Amino acid sequence: MMKNKWINYLIIIFFFCVEILNFKALYTPKIYTDLRSPFWTNHFLYSIIFIGFFYFILKRDIGYYDVLIIFFPLIGIGIMFIGEIFDLKKYIENHIEEAYSLEEYKKKKEEEEFINFYSDINTLSAYDYLLLEDSKIKKKFLFEFTSPDTAFKVEILQKALLDKDVEVIHYAAIELNKIDMELQENIKIAEENGNLYEIYDAYKKYIGSGLCVENILDFYQEKTLNILLKIIEEDKAMEIELLDMYHQMRKKSDYENLLIKLLKKKPSKELFERYLKYLYEENRFREMLEIFETYNLKDIELPISLVELNNFSSEEK
Repeated sequence: MMKNKWINYLIIIFFFCVEILNFKALYTPKIYTDLRSPFWTNHFLYSIIFIGFFYFILKRDIGYYDVLIIFFPLIGIGIMFIGEIFDLKKYIENHIEEAYSLEEYKKKKEEEEFINFYSDINTLSAYDYLLLEDSKIKKKFLFEFTSPDTAFKVEILQKALLDKDVEVIHYAAIELNKIDMELQENIKIAEENGNLYEIYDAYKKYIGSGLCVENILDFYQEKTLNILLKIIEEDKAMEIELLDMYHQMRKKSDYENLLIKLLKKKPSKELFERYLKYLYEENRFREMLEIFETYNLKDIELPISLVELNNFSSEEK
């Protein structure tokens, strides 16, 4: 890793020297605005070679630096050199990713609220249809039944598999197979594209569909986790997704350690709520109360009343 950094430094310094020589030999204030001048022609040529070297030889994306290098002779490559030393690129990209992740999180929350609302108003009627004696009505319902929540649709179809009518069972099995094939096809397409985010999203939808159980679920969860860990090596903003994965897989120790790490890095109401809930589920009431009081989390509703907590603490003493 350190060797690669020094190679990067040497290449940048080499081209920086080339730029200086180009300035000394050809630059005058009059030709600065003449893009057809020898000065600009040489600069564009050097810039293309420099950028191409990073992209095709070193297999490295230099991000926004390519624009700076092309349009700002000497200054652009100088900024890149400073950025390489002080990780300026990473600092800027982290802030961009953080803003983007916040927007994505808000969008995701809005979608989840819509799905939950849709499920709430349709759950009772869906279950009622499966309780009807008329098989024709049940088959018609299954044929027309749609839901934005794949897991909810899978749950209804799986309950239909327990029906006493063979045709209802057969139809439900066909629909479940269709969903499974569609999700598997999405995984295949994503893997062919090679984009880790797309691959992760495809696997995440599959393990969240309700189609996978027991050992098969464990297998696909591990695959999804490994993909996510690869993404996090470059994109720390995805650690909140890792938190959800650890929780789903019941990796309690990993879940708690990551929660504590994220709280130290950037505490938020959501993370504190998660941590207090986790401590409550683990019956670690004293720790929960200590954190609640230490951080003065009055705007957060505890999963247990303060009176009960204080009574519990008194009994322990």
